[in-house]
Amino acid sequence: MQSSDSFVARRTLTKIPVAQQSAPYYVYPNSDWLRSEAQPLGRGAESAGGGWHLSEDNYNAKVYAIHKDNDAQDYANANAAQIMNLDQDATAYTTEQLQILEDMMFRDTFMPEAGGVWTTEYAGVASAPSATQFIQWSAPTSTPVDDIADASIMMARRNLGRRPNILYLPPTVYQSLRRNPQIMDLYQFTQGGLVTDTMLANALGVDRVEVLWSISNTGKEGLADNIDFIFGDTALLAYFAPTGGPKTNTAGAMFTWSAMDGGSAIGTRVDRIPMPWIHSIRVEGMAAFDMKVVNTAAGVLFINCTA
Repeated sequence: MQSSDSFVARRTLTKIPVAQQSAPYYVYPNSDWLRSEAQPLGRGAESAGGGWHLSEDNYNAKVYAIHKDNDAQDYANANAAQIMNLDQDATAYTTEQLQILEDMMFRDTFMPEAGGVWTTEYAGVASAPSATQFIQWSAPTSTPVDDIADASIMMARRNLGRRPNILYLPPTVYQSLRRNPQIMDLYQFTQGGLVTDTMLANALGVDRVEVLWSISNTGKEGLADNIDFIFGDTALLAYFAPTGGPKTNTAGAMFTWSAMDGGSAIGTRVDRIPMPWIHSIRVEGMAAFDMKVVNTAAGVLFINCTA
């Protein structure tokens, strides 16, 4: 079983509980906020009017579910041996299944290998980068500190002055950055050994680094396993608001259907269902959610980060 800390989608996304399973949501514009519309106020006159225009998209919090059946013989054997709690194990199994799905949807929604999501995206190359490219961070001549700093300044300029607060890194990219000469040089006279997560975040100017450790097996049951990290070679620099509402400025959001029958405030539910006709107890996990990009200027994607 994977550690719950390995999964990032539900833990780090801006969560917006919703009463309706499907409805429009606001796509955040920046241009209207950045104009200075205030005017001198004449005596007895009305003030200058202003405001912002919100475009709309739609979320659809589909219900996803998975169950694990434990039969009477399983319970008898487990209780006799006193080695495990089958209900706990089944709950952990169904929860992890849903977390794997959530991280895969996070990847496909916000960090696709092909890009095409954010206003600003860069592609890694071995040498001679253009304006929309960067030297891959596994190369000793790369400059990730400069790359992230430039992207952060650009994001703040386009995103109402908000700088990115999270850098999402697949494990291979994370390890390349920890050994990168430009980053190690920053600490050569003050720290020994490899760069820690906190040191890496400080060097790159973000609140925290999230390493994408979650894994999945895409091999079908009965066939050869295909176990690998869910996230490939793409990094995401983004601003995700810690809390969310209908008009929150954030890179993206997880809309959780809090009004699902028997569901929690974050759109999840676990049931223990007696099934005497098959002499079993079914433990069923459910989650109702959707993930959507809210502000395309609040994220910067780095594709092909390592060679």
